[in-house]
Amino acid sequence: MTTYLLSSPKLSLSHILSLVLQLVVGTVFLLAAARKVSSPRRFTRAITDYRIFPLAVVEALTWLIILAEFSTGFILIVSPYVPGALLFAADAAAAGLFVCFATGMIVNLRRGRAISCGCGTSAAGSDTVISWRRATESVVIALAILASVCVPQFGPARIGSSGIVVAVVTFFCVTLTQLYLAVRRSGLGRMDQKILVERVKRMRRPKEVVMNLEIS
Repeated sequence: MTTYLLSSPKLSLSHILSLVLQLVVGTVFLLAAARKVSSPRRFTRAITDYRIFPLAVVEALTWLIILAEFSTGFILIVSPYVPGALLFAADAAAAGLFVCFATGMIVNLRRGRAISCGCGTSAAGSDTVISWRRATESVVIALAILASVCVPQFGPARIGSSGIVVAVVTFFCVTLTQLYLAVRRSGLGRMDQKILVERVKRMRRPKEVVMNLEIS
């Protein structure tokens, strides 16, 4: 889509479905961003609970995700009036966000952990817990977004290839995340432990010196 969507004299069924999907996903992103803005600390805790990112970057990541959801959602809602290049970037960002959400859930589900997904609250008002169903939903939505880009331009035959792309990207994201966490536990984890031990030793030395002086 290199021109405005509404500039075409005739809109095919695939274009209409693509427009509806973009409106729905855009609304979802805006509502999600609004919930996170109303309670940013809650979302920060949710990101921390995933135990993927260092604590030093979690707060910045909180606002980065909120900004990405808001801007992507806004562009998708006004997609009929947005240039093709910008709309393609928004579609790619939306699909990428859902793949990232799925990756975080899959990694923690493989760990056997039941934590809040950080995507909002349930009807009962409690935090929504991660599950294989939610991870699958995120992958399917990413596929639908990618298909909404490919189908109007290349036809329905590209849905299969879109699915393969999303599945492969999700698999690599999960694999790379697990490798990163393994390296962090074995390398940086040991380094942090050594630093902590050194600090404890330094804190104990003055007490040992005082005890020696008292004995002498």
